[in-house]
Amino acid sequence: MIIFQWFRLQVFLKTGPGFLDNEWFSGARLNFAENLLKIRDNRIALICADEHGNEETVTYAEMFEEVQEYAAAFRKQGVTVGDRVTCAPNLKKVVVVASKRQTVYRLSEINKSILLEDFLLNGRTDDGKIPDITFEQLPFNHPTAINFTSGTTGIPKGVVHSAGSFIAQLRDFGIHYNLKSGDTIYTYCPVGWSVWDDPIPSLALGVTLILFNGSPQYRWTLWDCLSTSWMNFDSLKIILLEAAPSKQRNFEFLLNNVKKDLFIASSYGATEVFGNFSGFDLRRPALSSECQAPALGVDLQVFDDHGVWRQSDEGWINPRTKGIVVIGRSDDTIKQDGERFCAGDIYFGIDGMEELQDYICVGQTRWDSDSRAVLFVKLKKDYKFTPELRAKIVETIKREVSFDYVPKLILDILDIPYNLNRKRLERVVKIILETNTIPEVQNIRNP
Repeated sequence: MIIFQWFRLQVFLKTGPGFLDNEWFSGARLNFAENLLKIRDNRIALICADEHGNEETVTYAEMFEEVQEYAAAFRKQGVTVGDRVTCAPNLKKVVVVASKRQTVYRLSEINKSILLEDFLLNGRTDDGKIPDITFEQLPFNHPTAINFTSGTTGIPKGVVHSAGSFIAQLRDFGIHYNLKSGDTIYTYCPVGWSVWDDPIPSLALGVTLILFNGSPQYRWTLWDCLSTSWMNFDSLKIILLEAAPSKQRNFEFLLNNVKKDLFIASSYGATEVFGNFSGFDLRRPALSSECQAPALGVDLQVFDDHGVWRQSDEGWINPRTKGIVVIGRSDDTIKQDGERFCAGDIYFGIDGMEELQDYICVGQTRWDSDSRAVLFVKLKKDYKFTPELRAKIVETIKREVSFDYVPKLILDILDIPYNLNRKRLERVVKIILETNTIPEVQNIRNP
């Protein structure tokens, strides 16, 4: 149930001629935080752990009390509707609660600085009590958060999202995923990306969120941090694969080695909409190559080059299953000898070659306006890039995909560039090949 108010509600209002000149649910009023904090009992809201073994649990009651304390302090400092508040992963570490007297003295001398303990005390009344929290009722499209795009195509861009996005998130977790009080969610994504924020509205359902500060690259690190003497997958219900098209062998591995009746599905969305275009139906089979169906309320169609909205992803809808197949970015389409294909086609062909650790393929437009595909491969340890290996790659692409898709140039490199969200940076490599300059990239994982 969503807490909201309305007066002269109008579902849709066109405010101008532009594509974005729209207003949804005019007359509706709600508060994003009020809906997240409506549960205030001793159920576990958060499990916070890090790779050093530290663990802390936060109940819904404790979360509400802490929000109440911070809200009072921010109001006392003059923060009001329309102001922006920057959130750091760990506020206590940023503010530095100093242990030495001289350190406290130095910090207090910095202009406009305040220690965390003093900041929170300022919000209390004269008798030391925390004022009751006030949930201001705001328009449906009132800004709530600024998220940054992943930077796959350039410098990350800040996107403003409204309080109304809460409804779409609640739709996904409450209806599509069928999550209820007592269920637990864990997502590994960098803070600031929309996929990290994605499960936060599910707190309105009474679920538990796991927040892990560390790297999942080290085997068992996350498991070791949880206070358990044994573990299994009996309670594991759903694994969602996001951010990029997944390989079929990932589905096969999970079903064969983790759990036979596990629901595994690909999710398709965008930071720009702070949500998903595709949805799930746990009663239907999930095919490894497809997103099951459009999300509830989404009229999703695939257009040709003269379409009405450019999401910049290439895909098609299976006419039999109505599932959505997302191949890759349409603006990264490779053109070679009159053929058009994308990097995902090449990845599909060479996936599983025992010699290859990783790979990246881009299109290069040359000085004579001709285009070609260039494939870079990273080899596994103890393998060397030989003419025989190159020939094997060529024959594999011919057999698995098409003769016409064989890249004109195949080179070995030491590493493949990724951004912080684990997406290959094809666009950056393409710019380097075509301009012989390295573009400004702020969120590259392995520079």
